[in-house]
Amino acid sequence: MTLKQRFKALVWQLKIAIMLVALEASIMALVSLSAIPNFFLTLKDLPTFIAIFAIFVGATVGLFFVARQLVFKKRWARSAAFFWQLIQLAIAWNSFSGEFANVFIGGYLVLTSITTIYFLFTKPVIEETQEAVDKE
Repeated sequence: MTLKQRFKALVWQLKIAIMLVALEASIMALVSLSAIPNFFLTLKDLPTFIAIFAIFVGATVGLFFVARQLVFKKRWARSAAFFWQLIQLAIAWNSFSGEFANVFIGGYLVLTSITTIYFLFTKPVIEETQEAVDKE
């Protein structure tokens, strides 16, 4: 069964959760890529740039992997997606105040996190991801 066929066979709540997680991963990828030209414009601390870029790329790859594993109905992927939503809520909380406050970014993060958490914990999604033992 291909990945596309697996995705079509899922309940609609899980499809929405997967699409939201994949959207978040795509935005993380765009943020990661946008840091490259910004570094060359400022030419500041190279080791710090490499460390932060590696963290962003790692988070992006991890988030795409979680979205893919949700298609395979892995129980741990639902937990990982929930953990990511909690991280986003923590970031959103700090987006409403401070020197670089941006209500739109904070609002987007809160909205997508709450929506994803809701869909991850609907009864059909919990039933779909209740696999006793991984077959693979």
